[in-house]
Amino acid sequence: MFVVRGVAIAGIGLLGCASAGPEVGVKHAELREAFRGDPEAAPEFAALPDVQPAHQTPSVLRGLSLARHVLQQGLPTPPEDRRFAVLQHWIDQTVAPWVEARRDSVDETKFQFGVETPSTAAATPVGSIAWGVLALLEENTASELAGIPSPAELDSEPEIAEIFRELVSTQARPFRSAALVKYRKCYELGTKVGDDVADWAAFCGLRYERVHREL
Repeated sequence: MFVVRGVAIAGIGLLGCASAGPEVGVKHAELREAFRGDPEAAPEFAALPDVQPAHQTPSVLRGLSLARHVLQQGLPTPPEDRRFAVLQHWIDQTVAPWVEARRDSVDETKFQFGVETPSTAAATPVGSIAWGVLALLEENTASELAGIPSPAELDSEPEIAEIFRELVSTQARPFRSAALVKYRKCYELGTKVGDDVADWAAFCGLRYERVHREL
């Protein structure tokens, strides 16, 4: 029987798990007209709404530039040899450092935007944009980790393979939870600011619902 040693990725350092919280309660019909971006697209930079020229401050431009770069640094390509021992080595030596680097990059992006924590976020257009971008980074990290392949030893063991996939999903869940917290803050700030960032409020609210369905 295949032994999932901590499911291979149990040692990966994860960002702090955040509670999903209550539903945002976005009214789709009200927000569709203002929406720009794609709340149903893969969590990539192209999915984000445009930033109006008035909000393209130096901090926003720095944050966006770094976020674009971070999102281009996806999970390293897994080895063609999917034997457990080979995958374990890849996870220990390649995936774990990638997760740590991604964590640092999210923190640096937050610093470039000039925001601190969701609980202290001010209701400004920049705040809504920043938390929307940071949420996408968290969601992208979860999506990348979910792509870790199953060991070849499980190709003929579908039931155990399913357990492995569930455990991989569990490792990605803290990032989805962190994304929910940030999407919610983006939505809340955007709706307080008004029409200036209505597109970001719409995007984040709908994206929140999408990620929440995946938990």
